[in-house]
Parts: sequence; structure tokens; C-alpha cells
Amino acid sequence: MLSSCLYTLKINTSLITNLKSMQLVSLLFISITMLKKLENHQKSIEAIGKALGKEERCDEINKFYTERLTRVMDRISKINKPKPTVYIETGNEGPEGLGFAYSANVAWGALATQVGGDLITKMWFKKAGPVNPEFILERNPNIIIIIGSTA
Repeated sequence: MLSSCLYTLKINTSLITNLKSMQLVSLLFISITMLKKLENHQKSIEAIGKALGKEERCDEINKFYTERLTRVMDRISKINKPKPTVYIETGNEGPEGLGFAYSANVAWGALATQVGGDLITKMWFKKAGPVNPEFILERNPNIIIIIGSTA
């Protein structure tokens, strides 16, 4: 029987208490952290596949992911133009406010950097956080991406 698959776990008292309770009743729990690092995408898919007994399907998905990523990276390597500047933000504040922007180390910021974007917030913070609107206007990015989020 599969006991538990944990890749990373944010430590807080209530979560630890809940996890201990889950272990007492033999429940399987998995913490998926696909957004922290791009390398975790395939590891997370493997953990889900193993937990659900769907390793074969997991292998198909990971093969598809690898093939598509390779295809994109091959195309990008042939582009001979300056990198476009990019700003990415969560849209959770709606038009009234600014959501969190990403550094080049995590999530969409890491993905934009991997595919050749010059992320204007790459040095702003280690992971993600709010950005001053004047900073965005001053940098005047070529591409602005607002992603959906409830965070």
C-alpha cells in the first residue's frame, strides 16, 4: 500500500494537526508543488499517477509534456531577435488593484524566462509579490500577461 507522497509541505500548526489526523485514519495525502519549480511538473504528475494507480497514463502525460516542451525550446533557439520584456501578474485583484507578480524563479515567471522572455520583475523579489504600478509604467514591457488566480 502506498503510504504518502510529499514533495514539499508548508509547515503550519493546523496543517500538521490535520496531516496527523489523516495518518491516524490511513488516508493518503499528496502535496503538489508544480508552481514552485518547473522541474516539479513531471514529478507532481508522477506522484498523482502513483497515488491513483495510473502510472501508465502518467508516463503518457509526461512524454507529451517533454515532447511539447522540446518542440517549443527548439523553435525558440532559432529566433534571432532581442528578448521581449514581459510582465506577468495574477488577476485576483481585478481591475481595481494589482495582483502578485512573479520572479524568474517560480511559476509563470520561470516559464516566461525559460521560453525567452526578459521578465521585468526577475530581480524584484525571490518568488512573488506586489509591484508598484509606477515600476510597470517605467519599464514599459512589450508583453503584459494577466493570469487567472484566486490566491
